[in-house]
Amino acid sequence: MPDFDNLSFPVYFLHMLQDNRIGIQFRWREIKGLLTGVFGVEICQKLIENEIVETCSDDELLEITNLNGINFNLPRSDREILYQNVVNILKQDPFSMGIMETVYASRKTGRLIMESINFNITVNKFEEKYINLRITMAMLLSGEFYYSETLKNICKSTLDAYSISMDSYRGDLQKDWFIRLIMLARLNENNDIIYQRTLEIGDPDYLNLMEESIKSGKVQYMLLHMNDFLHDKMVNDAIAGYEYRKVHRQRIKKLYDWAAIANDVAIGSEFLSGSILFISHKTYMLGVYLFIVASIQLLIKPGIQISRKLQLFKLNHTK
Repeated sequence: MPDFDNLSFPVYFLHMLQDNRIGIQFRWREIKGLLTGVFGVEICQKLIENEIVETCSDDELLEITNLNGINFNLPRSDREILYQNVVNILKQDPFSMGIMETVYASRKTGRLIMESINFNITVNKFEEKYINLRITMAMLLSGEFYYSETLKNICKSTLDAYSISMDSYRGDLQKDWFIRLIMLARLNENNDIIYQRTLEIGDPDYLNLMEESIKSGKVQYMLLHMNDFLHDKMVNDAIAGYEYRKVHRQRIKKLYDWAAIANDVAIGSEFLSGSILFISHKTYMLGVYLFIVASIQLLIKPGIQISRKLQLFKLNHTK
């Protein structure tokens, strides 16, 4: 058993959290509980006294500033024990456990899912709610932890136990974000496509839906059985429906964008012409009529937007 009083262990762990590639940041108070649980009650004070962590308040961001010559090139066996101690705490959170399984099932797609989840957490300011999840994601971005025996042992047994019927995905296949996830996993596995933020855009409930699907094991099972998914008629019909809606959604947007532009041009032309006609008494009434027509078209403008939204609503509910 390694000596956790040695500052090499917490410094190594803090570096792992800080040195992630998707910008996950931690406030000092957010990680104090985990540090205490793994390394003991005095470790936080030791880190501050040795100026490894500089903080004046619990709300300050974690920043390792002074290593003081500490060597944290720990032996693999010691690192495995450290990982196990941390994971024993994190696995009590089903979402954290689920994201470990997701990344283990597919490293590429799992990392992209983590990026989308972190994006949502940051945008919606849910950092407090998902502290353990964020710590887990930061660890998973470390190659050393990803290839550790600890992660393998804890994930392999649970992934092997999942047995989910295709029929249970029927409701998920009605959600565009889930179809995009299948398509992303297919492209990423086959062609190494660079990820763009498409999962989380357009669905305000994305984070809750993703959490529910990961906790139930549906995302992990899908990633492990991608070939079965891609040969299933229900899945292919859902993908075809998504592609149909995507193409027609673009057409509807273009049509109504041009209609709005044409309406604005007509309104401007009518008001300008009417103003000019007001100059002469002979054409005064014609100018009044043009103003009336332009005013009617001002009322048509929100009608175009309403019609556009109705068309998109109907399209989004087309199976």
